[in-house]
Amino acid sequence: MKMLEGRIGRQESVCILVQAMASICIFSLHTLIAYEKGNTTYIWMPTGIALSVLAGLGVRWCMSRTGAHDLTALYRGALGRILGGTSLLAVAAALLWQCASLFNHFLSDLHGYVFPTSRYGAIIFWVMLAVAYIAWGGLERIARTGKCVAPLVGFTLLITLLLPIEGYRLYRLYPFPGDTAGGILMLCLRCFVQMLPVILLTLSFTDALQGEKPVKSTIILAGTIAFVLVMLVQLALGLVFTAEQLTNMNMPLFRINMNLLSNGYYLRQDKVSVFIWLMGAVPGGAYLLYGFAYLFCKATGGRNIRPALITGTVLLSCILLLRREALFKLFEGVQGWISHYGGLTILPPVALSFVLQLCKEKRKGAVGRHDA
Repeated sequence: MKMLEGRIGRQESVCILVQAMASICIFSLHTLIAYEKGNTTYIWMPTGIALSVLAGLGVRWCMSRTGAHDLTALYRGALGRILGGTSLLAVAAALLWQCASLFNHFLSDLHGYVFPTSRYGAIIFWVMLAVAYIAWGGLERIARTGKCVAPLVGFTLLITLLLPIEGYRLYRLYPFPGDTAGGILMLCLRCFVQMLPVILLTLSFTDALQGEKPVKSTIILAGTIAFVLVMLVQLALGLVFTAEQLTNMNMPLFRINMNLLSNGYYLRQDKVSVFIWLMGAVPGGAYLLYGFAYLFCKATGGRNIRPALITGTVLLSCILLLRREALFKLFEGVQGWISHYGGLTILPPVALSFVLQLCKEKRKGAVGRHDA
């Protein structure tokens, strides 16, 4: 089988998982929904990440109790080949959509502020070419590329948050908390649904991460880093911009640099930072694209992942192009539906697998005691 898993260490696995989770939270944020009733992103985003990590650890515990080696074995052991494969396809589709949402905002800002005279399709082509090239080499290339660019991306993000520190104002967080408890809970669940497929994908790479214990430690460590990183970024944005200003921004983190650097000695450095963040998002997007192809092959019985990678790249490019050119309202409608109801396609198989596997385990134990 040519699944191109390879073997990666803990540092590589943590880096790529943090890049995927943090990139989705920071760069694919739907600002109109997130800031409509005030800025509470620094509350519900980290909470959603924490809940997804806890859910992943729960699934991991179920796998250890039932003897399932990875997510595929858990689904098929509990739901059967057809329903288990369908559940894997649902997770794969969610990963591909998260990848499209991630690069949608990046491409819009690259076209609007960096390459305004270029064709949007050309920008999609070159970005998707980089993503597909990294994913084509397999999980090892994705993880090691993510590890290589992580220090530069982290340093750039740190400088971005420290430069406007004199302009931080607490009153911009008013009103606090900015939304009702029910509204915050719904946004938290929305973030949870976005993060859960990424966690479930990591549970599929038991062999690549060299065992079950490294998978658990990777999820805990990466979730902790993403929790702190996302909370600091969203809190810094709330201290620089009001909720009304954030509502009209596509990528607020990019606007911090634009406002601060465009009138100073560091002109054009805001555009350089966008490319550095794109360097961090590309391995994360490649991880999501590879995860789509990997789970698709596991669900359908494919033995070579590269045809699925080609299919995923073409679908991803078409989604991004159609979103820009013709189907903006349809794209937004589908994104809203997935945000509100996408969990219905992912959570029930996880819960059902958990219950059925435990029931099978108890039944086997009862039969063993009866035979004895």
